[in-house]
Amino acid sequence: MIDQDDFVRKALAFGEAVTEPHPVEISPTPELVSSALALIHQAVKEAPAPVPLARLAAALLRTIEDLDASSWGSFGSFRALIDSLDLTPLAVTWEGGGTIYDPKRHSRPATLSAGASAGKTNGVQIKIEELIRTEVSRAPQPVPCGRLATLILGQDNSLAADWAGKGTFRKFVESLNVKPVQFNWNSSGGVAFDQNRNAMSSEVAAEPENEWADKTLLELARHIHELTDVPLLSPKRYRNLIEMISIDVLSSPFGLVETGKRVRDRCRDSGLPVSCADVNHVLRSLLMRGHTFEEGPNDGLTLCRKLADNIRSLCLREQILLDATMDSAIENWIVGGDSQ
Repeated sequence: MIDQDDFVRKALAFGEAVTEPHPVEISPTPELVSSALALIHQAVKEAPAPVPLARLAAALLRTIEDLDASSWGSFGSFRALIDSLDLTPLAVTWEGGGTIYDPKRHSRPATLSAGASAGKTNGVQIKIEELIRTEVSRAPQPVPCGRLATLILGQDNSLAADWAGKGTFRKFVESLNVKPVQFNWNSSGGVAFDQNRNAMSSEVAAEPENEWADKTLLELARHIHELTDVPLLSPKRYRNLIEMISIDVLSSPFGLVETGKRVRDRCRDSGLPVSCADVNHVLRSLLMRGHTFEEGPNDGLTLCRKLADNIRSLCLREQILLDATMDSAIENWIVGGDSQ
């Protein structure tokens, strides 16, 4: 267990010289971890040779419910998911696309030459750029990035391991030349659209800035959102979202998919809509913080504080300096949102 007071004190370096912050361990969702571990060990056990990470990534996406290639269950990337697992006695290498193997049964695999890898990447990149443009041009509405990620992996599933060295889907697609297609990341999963063709819905359009009384807080929140993919919701919407979660789990048993849909509907009916992707992002963040909805407590203040602590952990993971200003901003954004 993490002592929250000690965590914040160390993160802010009270009374100590400032040192490079160490990331705080984030507890992964138990169901996702157990499913991933079982599948990985079974795949390696049955394989006569090292298993390519791309093949393993595709198998995880195909098998585990609600896992998608754009967010990887809120881990952000396939590599972050793999790195969070205790795979003993298996070994992982990320060179040349990467493999996972059992050192007792398999030889360490040879890697592709840099030239061959670069040539393959360049050819695939052109095809993917055209795929994105074509898919967006066909769609009457913005295209969810989760769908794009699935289509891209259909072209080349080796990208699932680390998105051509970019680490995340977002960094990968932002490195492509797909004009006139643009990306909107205000919802946690993101969407791709052509502003000349696709009208942005109220759920994915940028929130009105008048919901942010504190413009400095808005800029700090946007900075955190861009680096960690935390939903960029106004303090008012976060407080309302947490209240809707609290009300729902008091009246119905918790289930990630079912609860997410009901909470989304509650937010919509309250006049402060939040996308299903953002609702699920917040629910997963609370689970990853170790919260158990079946045991509680599930009051709004407790949930807000746990969500704020999860955001602090993500900031440390991305090496965002958690000084007094940033810590106070997170507190005001999530916990103190009803005063904004």
